[in-house]
Amino acid sequence: MFQNVDREAFKIRAIRARVGTCKNGYVQEWVRARVGTCKNGYVQEWVRARV
Repeated sequence: MFQNVDREAFKIRAIRARVGTCKNGYVQEWVRARVGTCKNGYVQEWVRARV
């Protein structure tokens, strides 16, 4: 269980990591493999919303 601050920091890291890797659904697959859905699929939903 991450705290709010940790979650924000994690999202920022995820953004910087995925910058420059957006081609069709490639980002989702890459992020999923790299991050791995981060608890309850929070990252998945967030990535899908951002993309």
